[in-house]
Amino acid sequence: MNDSFTVANDRRRNTIGLSQAADLRALKKAIWALIIVVCVSAACQIYFFYDAISVFNGIIQKQQVVSASEQMEELYLQGKFDALAEKANLRITSHPYDDFGYFYLGLTYYQQEEWLAAQGNLNKAVSLDPGWSDRVSPYLEEINANIENGE
Repeated sequence: MNDSFTVANDRRRNTIGLSQAADLRALKKAIWALIIVVCVSAACQIYFFYDAISVFNGIIQKQQVVSASEQMEELYLQGKFDALAEKANLRITSHPYDDFGYFYLGLTYYQQEEWLAAQGNLNKAVSLDPGWSDRVSPYLEEINANIENGE
């Protein structure tokens, strides 16, 4: 009877052992699945956080451009062409693809009757943003007429 009891206990232990091993494998799979879900979730959060920062930076840069263009417009309207030229040159130096800087520098040269410099800067503004064409064309027509007349 002792032997049959031992055999029965051994079978029970083996059955429990196999069941526990299966449960352990399932638990490991579940843990790995959870780790993957957490990692993917963290990656998505990082991506969306980075995207939000990029959008925020874009808004700030656009506001800086608007602010700089408003300042240059104000200087132009006040007739402060030396200060405008300085501001426009600083803007172009720090932001070489800023069409506003070239536009206002071109207007400054236009007011100072420096036709070639005005023409070059106004054309550069249009090349950076074709939206300037309508606003720039009257100036360029007058500049071209003055250059043709030898002024």
